[in-house]
Amino acid sequence: MTYNQALRFEKYFKNKEYDTRIKNRTKPAKKYDFNGKSLGVFNPDDIVRILPSEERYRNRIKVIHENEIVYVNPYYVHGTGKAFGASEELYIRVPDLVRGGETETIKFRNLEASYSVFRSKGQLIDSIIAGLTINPRIHPEILKGFHALISNPDKNYVWSADVEQKHINEVGRKLSELLTGVAAFDGLLEGFKKPKKFCVPLQENTPLIDALIDGKGISSKYGSGAASSFLSNVFEPMRATPKPKCALRDLEDHYLSHQKHMVYNYGLKRLLGLNHDPGFIYDCALKGIVSPLLDETVAKIREVCPDNDILDNLPATITSFFCRAIAQSINNCEVSKQLIMTYFQKNPIYQVNLDDLAWSNGIIKMRVNPLNNLRFYLRRGKFHLTSTRGERGILTYELHRIP
Repeated sequence: MTYNQALRFEKYFKNKEYDTRIKNRTKPAKKYDFNGKSLGVFNPDDIVRILPSEERYRNRIKVIHENEIVYVNPYYVHGTGKAFGASEELYIRVPDLVRGGETETIKFRNLEASYSVFRSKGQLIDSIIAGLTINPRIHPEILKGFHALISNPDKNYVWSADVEQKHINEVGRKLSELLTGVAAFDGLLEGFKKPKKFCVPLQENTPLIDALIDGKGISSKYGSGAASSFLSNVFEPMRATPKPKCALRDLEDHYLSHQKHMVYNYGLKRLLGLNHDPGFIYDCALKGIVSPLLDETVAKIREVCPDNDILDNLPATITSFFCRAIAQSINNCEVSKQLIMTYFQKNPIYQVNLDDLAWSNGIIKMRVNPLNNLRFYLRRGKFHLTSTRGERGILTYELHRIP
């Protein structure tokens, strides 16, 4: 076990007990019995319960999966607080809600994935209800409310006092993409005819889209929604596209496969004129390693950065400084923004927002925004200013409606 593996075990798994998920890695996570015998594999996003233990067994941790005690390499397991998000308590997974569809492999934007396909409103609703029913954390009043809302979407339904507001919001966030399908089958989705097929990816966090309506990509948001990863959803897929000289190509010129190292590579060379190893400087900032090269990096930032909130907290704010600079560069480059919007529009894609205030008041109200009516905006991720890792994504983007 390496030093970093030991630290991770101490921080997230030693003598801990909580629910979490299996990560989506290139290879599936294997599960074992106590003697090391293979019992098969987990599916990505399977829910497991970490069981308290003083040490690892054969470099594995003990978990409960589907009422069975098994062992898994912690490399495949989300640490506490990361699997569901800070506000999630109901553990609703969209793949559990779409098991009633037919499985098809569909290609969208050169990415093949497995989808659950629905051909009628009834088939979709039955699948959602079945998935909610088997979830022991779903209060009966939530099911009652869902039935009432889909039966009379324009009529105010008063949520039971037994359902907390945070759970109403959580259900809305998780069901928003599926309610898009319900509205489409009802003919209530602006700009769409009643579809022949409504398709939902079986793997959560599929880049850019949450669903397909007759081949048109749908990105669903509850309210204004969370910002999306720029590097994974936009930058990486666009790298193969030839570009004129612009801020986006400038970032590509500093490409490294490790996203944070790439941000540091750009920051060190492009912003500070230093040729230091980006991985080394990142590790120094992350682990508090004393180094003359880190000191030189901090000194250079002090020469060019006007923000006191960055300067007062160096070197912990190096990641924030580099990310702010990249976001500002691309936001100020019309060529880059046009290239990004052109990329979005290669295949039909729509952003659909479920009105969170209306949902809280017992009404299903959805707004459709074609991408040609939206403006791209890049920002530093919503991680803490002094976070070197950038836990919530280091660069995120939003699509704002043009007034």
